[in-house]
Amino acid sequence: MKKQFIFIAAFAMIASMTSCGTSIIDTASEAAQTATSAVTEASAAAEATAAAQTTEAAPAETAQAATAADNAAPAQEKPSEPDLTAQYLFGGFVATESGDLNLRITPDTNSDIVAKIPKGTQIDLYATGVRGWYLTTYDGHNGYVSADFVEEIPAYEDITSEYAKASNEYGFFSVTDPAETSVSVAALSGTWVQEGAPESKLVITQGSDIYNGDFIYYENGESSVSGYVKLEYSLTQSGDHEYWYTFYEYGGALWHGFGVSGEIPLNDIYADQQGAPHFIRTEH
Repeated sequence: MKKQFIFIAAFAMIASMTSCGTSIIDTASEAAQTATSAVTEASAAAEATAAAQTTEAAPAETAQAATAADNAAPAQEKPSEPDLTAQYLFGGFVATESGDLNLRITPDTNSDIVAKIPKGTQIDLYATGVRGWYLTTYDGHNGYVSADFVEEIPAYEDITSEYAKASNEYGFFSVTDPAETSVSVAALSGTWVQEGAPESKLVITQGSDIYNGDFIYYENGESSVSGYVKLEYSLTQSGDHEYWYTFYEYGGALWHGFGVSGEIPLNDIYADQQGAPHFIRTEH
């Protein structure tokens, strides 16, 4: 009986201890979970505070940057000249009635002028996409010119075909209209000395009219070439007349062509307008 009581008491004690142990473990576990939760909440609060501070600071920094950008002085850049990357159209020439053609920075009659192109100057013309304007380059400048004062250079075949029957084998055309020019062969009448060769002289006499004459060339004092003189013209690529005093031997061969300068009084004549031989007038 005593043993049975002791066993029951022992069993009761063990049960009591087991119950207490479970309670202690549960309590410790709850405490740990509570501490972990507190740490997590504290960490989240810290992150939220930092985020709030960052968010509040961003507008201020942005405003400062915007203010600095507003206060910055804009860069002053010189307008660049047009780039010649447009489609090439054709070769042309300045066809103003008088004076020069303005080369402008933009296709606008009010825009700045970067250069002036003399009448008759040949230029390459490019498309612009703007009606009434061409893009071109002159004297190192790119710019725009009005289409009203530019003409296309006609093909050489077009220039010569009109006068094919009238020109001679050397490409010269006879002057038939007295109103075409104020110069004449009559202005050449007299004696001329060759530059650098004082013993070589050219004697010119007027012929049947003011556009014809005769000549004798004395080389080193002796008669060398004789023939006739005419006032004629050739055609430039733009179709303009270029006047010449042409000297032909009596057999028909061209001796020399001297460019007509139109100077009054006429005291110098140059072969090929600026070349040799060069003759200087000695007497009329």
